[in-house]
Amino acid sequence: MNSLLDPRVRPIENPDPSRGMFSSIQEGVAQARGDAVLVLPGDMPFVRPDTVRAVIETYERRPAIVSPRYRGKRGHPVAVPLSLRDEIAATDPRSNLHEVIKRHTDIRVDLDVEDRGVLRDVDTLEDLAAGVTLTS
Repeated sequence: MNSLLDPRVRPIENPDPSRGMFSSIQEGVAQARGDAVLVLPGDMPFVRPDTVRAVIETYERRPAIVSPRYRGKRGHPVAVPLSLRDEIAATDPRSNLHEVIKRHTDIRVDLDVEDRGVLRDVDTLEDLAAGVTLTS
């Protein structure tokens, strides 16, 4: 929750979430300031703060698409340069960010982390309980 106090964090509201999850990313990118956005889905509460910092620091050293990777699997949060803003806006809202990212392997950086939270989303109370057990 402390992250919400960070002046770089701006909550946005998707005026039409019925268009799909990617439309929320499109809305956030459209309203973003600066040179990048950090995409961290709200259903991924187990990502460690040091992982978020590492993704941001990696982006600052090398502006690119930065994805954390745990044991060979990419996860979230993902840093996305706003140079991709127009392409993201033009993509069908029923698509997903992965479809945009895979067109840009030339500017993708994988950041190996020891944080299984980058892969763990929460869809049910059981998922939440299992995640709490794993992080305790």
